[in-house]
Amino acid sequence: MMPDSRPLIIGITGNIGSGKTAFCRYLEDSGTTVYYADTLAKDVLNSAPVITVLIERWGREVAPDGVPLPKVISDKVFDKPEELAFLNSQVHPGTLQRMQELVDACTDASIIFEVPLLFEAGLQDGFDYLVLIMAPYEQIKQRLIERNGLDEQAIEKRLQSQIPDSHKAKDCDLVIYNNTDLAALQHQAQAFIHQIPLINQRHTRSFTDFT
Repeated sequence: MMPDSRPLIIGITGNIGSGKTAFCRYLEDSGTTVYYADTLAKDVLNSAPVITVLIERWGREVAPDGVPLPKVISDKVFDKPEELAFLNSQVHPGTLQRMQELVDACTDASIIFEVPLLFEAGLQDGFDYLVLIMAPYEQIKQRLIERNGLDEQAIEKRLQSQIPDSHKAKDCDLVIYNNTDLAALQHQAQAFIHQIPLINQRHTRSFTDFT
């Protein structure tokens, strides 16, 4: 356990198509636990109180069988800042609460979260150490075409909705360049695991302070 009896809190982030999830999977393959903010958020989204509020706002079509439909919800908020802010107001507090509960319950020396929109949500001060996964635009484009079936215009829109890597890199402790192949990314993940015991804590804010 760390000096102030809490774990070292590590955040891993990166823009869409950067390879951050692949990096985290390699950490998991080596026996390291990673918690995914998107998974925690999905649990909150699927909770009865949130479903009720979303139906009141957007109609039964967002959860016709009592289970939220991500595609329908995405269409409701895409390019609509007010609706996106509403959705975030319903999902973010519960997600941050669950993240803090995981930190409080952790008995390991460190805990790792993958948070795609970490900077966009302004959560930097919740972590002791920040890792950014970056990839060249052409590689991102190819991944998103193959994985998500997006065209170049859709890819540009999604990237423009996120803070550029160049801005995030300035505030990260480690930048991983995913610019070759998966074997190289796996090697960098394994190297990072060996660095973790050498990382020091710094003053952080509770995740519930961000709600």
